[in-house]
This record gives sequence, C-alpha cells and structure tokens, in this order.
Amino acid sequence: MTSDLNRALARLSREELEHLLAVKGEIEQLETRRDALQRELQDVEAALEKLVGGAGATGRKSTARAAASRKKTTGKAGKKAGAKKPARKTAKKVAGAAGKTAAKKTAAKKTARKAAKKAAGRRGSSGGAGTLEDVIVRVLQEQGEPMSFKALLESIVMNKLFVSRSKNFDNVLRRTLSTSDRVKRVARGVYAV
Repeated sequence: MTSDLNRALARLSREELEHLLAVKGEIEQLETRRDALQRELQDVEAALEKLVGGAGATGRKSTARAAASRKKTTGKAGKKAGAKKPARKTAKKVAGAAGKTAAKKTAAKKTARKAAKKAAGRRGSSGGAGTLEDVIVRVLQEQGEPMSFKALLESIVMNKLFVSRSKNFDNVLRRTLSTSDRVKRVARGVYAV
C-alpha cells in the first residue's frame, strides 16, 4: 500500500501536488461552510416551528424526522454517503431565499414608485404635459382671459388634455384650483393666470 502511494506521488510534479493540496484545502473550507449553513438552517427551521406552532400546518419535516436526518448526515458513514444531497438541498434553499429577497426588492421598488407618483400629485395622465396644474395654466394662457370653472372643466375633458381615473374629476379640478399658487381666483367660479 505504501509503495503504491509512493509510486503515485513520484509520478506527480510539484505543481500538481500543490494544486491537489489547494483543492483539498478548498474542499475542507466548503465542507466547513456547508456544515455551518446546515446548523444555521436547522436553527431557522426550529424558530419557524416555534412560531408556526407545529409542522403539520406548514408541511415542514417534523422535529423527530429532522433530528434523524441530522444524525444521518453528520455521522462518519453519512458524511461520505449523504454529503451531496443535503448540500444540494441547502443550496436550493439558499437560492430560493435569494429569489424571494429579489422579489421583495422588486415589490419595494414598485411601492416606492407609486408613493413618488402620489407625492408628485400625478394620479392621472396629461400626455406628457405635466401635472393637472400645468394643464390648467396652459388652457388659461391659450384662452388669454379669465375662464369659469365650467368652461375650464369642459375644455379639459372635451379636448382630453388630462386623463384621470377619478369618478368625480370636477372635484379633483376644484381641489387643484384652490391649492394652486399659479392660478388666481378673480371672481366667484372664475379663474385666471
């Protein structure tokens, strides 16, 4: 046995031996990391079991089955025979968690965009002309004279200058007119720039 090993070592060059040692070191690091991740996963599963109140409702392994599984993969015989399968499972779970995290980030970005839109006061669409206030100012400038609320409303709706999802667009227009700094009320129900 020793002579076979000596012959095999004699055939390898120094670089090949160094490469094998580096690979062995990397394998040991990965196995250590895998074991740590398995322990961490077991802790997370135990915490989930406590919170959920039992494995039956969630479809997770029972604690007895999980303990048996741990014993099988941590024994010497289990390390050789079953080392790849738990590592794959752990890798899948980590990948699944990463996917869930990415989905949460995407949902958070969508929520942030919606909030920014609301903050800007743009619930409708003006075809790229800006806010409803911008549309009102443009209509009043084109008219060149003060307009009544009714005429302003008809002009915006008939020409489709601003599309809103509101069922009561006249209330939206009234609110915009009352809060605008650029549009002045010159008489009751009459507005100008």
